[in-house]
Amino acid sequence: MPSTSRSQQRRRQPIRSPQQRRPGPTTVTRHHAPAPDYTQDYMYVRRDLRLITILSSVLFFGMVAVSFAI
Repeated sequence: MPSTSRSQQRRRQPIRSPQQRRPGPTTVTRHHAPAPDYTQDYMYVRRDLRLITILSSVLFFGMVAVSFAI
């Protein structure tokens, strides 16, 4: 009986037999709900961004004008 050290025993991996692949379930087509219409929401966002741009531009140019006036 050959003597094996503990480190050699620990390194041994169990030998696994190759498993056969089972065929998976057949693909089932699912009916998805139609995507929601975000047109109205985007219209509000576009309007808000336009208003923010206009107000920030007015304030920026107002600060520049005031810096020259003082």
